[in-house]
Amino acid sequence: AVQLDACPVDLPELGARVLYTELVYVLEPDDPFRQWLQVVTDDAAPRTAVISVWEANDPETLINLCADAAAREVVASDFAERDGCAETLSWDGSTYSGGTSGEDCPGSRADVSHETAEVMVDADGISRWDRGYDSDGAQVSGSEMGAYRFDRLTDLPPLQ
Repeated sequence: AVQLDACPVDLPELGARVLYTELVYVLEPDDPFRQWLQVVTDDAAPRTAVISVWEANDPETLINLCADAAAREVVASDFAERDGCAETLSWDGSTYSGGTSGEDCPGSRADVSHETAEVMVDADGISRWDRGYDSDGAQVSGSEMGAYRFDRLTDLPPLQ
């Protein structure tokens, strides 16, 4: 079982809508296997958002950040943007859906040539299907069965 924790962080130099996100196995909550920032911006296309992905330079210092985000200071230099890994999501009236583009997102492991992400966000939660491929195009990481579904456990904050 996998849990996704996400919370807003105050990094105005990156943008007005910045989320810190962590993926952990439920039985190992203090040992996340993926941590990143998502910077959400409006795209020039109507009803479209672009989410740039930023990796933590020193992930150990950010473990469980969402549990005490107000008490911990983060700065933009704690992260590096993953060029080619932006996710473009389109709004259909009830759901944002989309993902990365082609093979532009380089792998984050030695055996991974490129990575892809398919994302769906609705009022009830998030579905993510992250996969990594080797140079021959064979999938070497991520779920082979489909997307992980993360159900929302907290209320949506009011829109500002």
